[in-house]
Amino acid sequence: MIYRLILALVVAVSFFSCGEGDFPLIGNTTNPGDDPALSGSGNVEGNWVVRQFVDEGEDEAASFSGIVLAFEPDGVFKMRRNSDLVATGSWNLENNGRELNIVVPVFENENESLGEDLYEIHDSWQLSEISDDEMHLVEEDEFFVLVRQ
Repeated sequence: MIYRLILALVVAVSFFSCGEGDFPLIGNTTNPGDDPALSGSGNVEGNWVVRQFVDEGEDEAASFSGIVLAFEPDGVFKMRRNSDLVATGSWNLENNGRELNIVVPVFENENESLGEDLYEIHDSWQLSEISDDEMHLVEEDEFFVLVRQ
């Protein structure tokens, strides 16, 4: 009996001591830093649209209807709605291409004046999956699925 109790305690302590990065966040994820082609900015560059944005379990992608996110080669980030410029900022990859930082000064204080939830893009995101056509960004209880336009 005592051995079962000790075993249960060891298993519980081991489980709860695992960090956030010890478990995959979205399905079958890849680590961009493990692939030299993904550790640079080449695959992030371009125009992307939001297919899914989940915040605290609710899909709020409708907030990004008509929005195009442009990651330019020089590190400039632009958000456009129906071809009109909404906001600008910068972007860069860190942590061997595993983290995508998007800085949009107008959204720093959760400013919703340009549209509900648009400020959510201003963050440091874990780049949990990327391909030529799709990118997954995760941060705590939020995630984006972006598709190349």
